[in-house]
Amino acid sequence: MTATTVIAGAALRVRDLSVFREDIRVVRDVALAIDPGESLGILGHNGAGKTSLIEGIVGLLRTRGDIDLFGDTVRGTPGSGRARSGMALVPQGRRLIADMTVEENLRTALLAPGGGGPRIDVDELFPGLRELSKRKAGLLSGGQQQQVAIARALLRRPKVLILDEPTEGLSPLLIAEIVRVLGELRGLGVSILLAEQHHHVIASSCDRYLTIRSGQIVARGETSDGRLDSYAEQL
Repeated sequence: MTATTVIAGAALRVRDLSVFREDIRVVRDVALAIDPGESLGILGHNGAGKTSLIEGIVGLLRTRGDIDLFGDTVRGTPGSGRARSGMALVPQGRRLIADMTVEENLRTALLAPGGGGPRIDVDELFPGLRELSKRKAGLLSGGQQQQVAIARALLRRPKVLILDEPTEGLSPLLIAEIVRVLGELRGLGVSILLAEQHHHVIASSCDRYLTIRSGQIVARGETSDGRLDSYAEQL
């Protein structure tokens, strides 16, 4: 198979991808693929390159290499175009507009064309959001803010949902809630790329994993292979 071959059916495929912050290459020669309805975890400590890799994939950083979404190249396409093609990001730190209400934050997702993925009832997925609709986002707890951030991304109807450290700073109870939501999304056919430094979250949420160190993939496997714990100890 040549480097330019695209395997039919892949939701997201990345090949020989390097990512640059200004002129510095911070991610080197990454290859990954996710099938429809599959979940792939990226495990690494802070500064390992998880966020840089994700920002390259969604179009926020300059890249070199191939990025295909359902067989069509999106490298060189602005982030807004990638969103229209079915990609949505839940960024690290949530990045809600603190002075806007929950309802207003969610409405911002409707300003751009949808990505053609499944219509998801976010009130059903997060039953507590409705009663928070008039509350300012800056007054919410970290767990509530994360629910709003995920709901905002889902309102864009993604086929591929990319999450950067969604459990950061959350209690074990709220982490379990995020894991539940990710499982439901997979059942609806949404492909998930999950960057995490907590290996147990990846073990509970993902079919496969990659481990990243200093901007390079150093291991990969299936979460059922029993090796994830040992890789986490080495990071």
